Amino acid sequence: MQEAQAPAVPSAISSSISLSQAQLDALIDPIVAASLSGKRDVQLPALSRRYVKFYEELGEVSEAYLDVIGAQAKGKTHDDVLEEQVDAFIVIVDIVLVSARREMDQGLLPQDALEQLTLAMKRHLAVTFSKSLAPQAAQPWPGYAFEQAMQAAMFYTAGVHAKLGTHASPYALSLMASQHAYTLLFQDSRGTDGAPIAEAATAARLEQLIEFVKAKTSKWVRGREAGKSAI
Repeated sequence: MQEAQAPAVPSAISSSISLSQAQLDALIDPIVAASLSGKRDVQLPALSRRYVKFYEELGEVSEAYLDVIGAQAKGKTHDDVLEEQVDAFIVIVDIVLVSARREMDQGLLPQDALEQLTLAMKRHLAVTFSKSLAPQAAQPWPGYAFEQAMQAAMFYTAGVHAKLGTHASPYALSLMASQHAYTLLFQDSRGTDGAPIAEAATAARLEQLIEFVKAKTSKWVRGREAGKSAI
């Protein structure tokens, strides 16, 4: 006898919107510009520390998330969760870009690799966002999808990080790690109570996400220029 499947339920996020080209450009282009600005260390130790930085950002996502679901009380809000999600996203995109630059310097990737990579990341983001809007299977508890996205981002990134220094391509590894970070970016902590999220709220969240990317990449570049950040 075939096992019964749990019925699909509507996504917590409205499914009638999509990422425009302008929004995709606003999400990726500032990170690319920031990553490429100035002289960057593309050696393996520096790349490894970028992965450690990603873990730090995931920890901050977790802290803010636990606060908004009532598991602790530190005064965090859903805006704080989104802000930390953006931080993690920026770091993982930078890891991919630095990994690509390293292999371009070694002659392992063509000189137009960054241009092609930027286009590919935008396509991937668009697909990931669309998937986040699709009907979801019944969840064991509210917040399950968000927590699974965090777990996957940590698990797969740690697995990739462990392979640095082996014969595996750091660039290929970074692409694998980025997939789950993109998924986490589009998890909306406001949906962890199981209630649907209005289309207007989803559209507003996208614009807020874009503003966070713009502000944080500018701050990141200023910090590097002032010698406050070596990564």
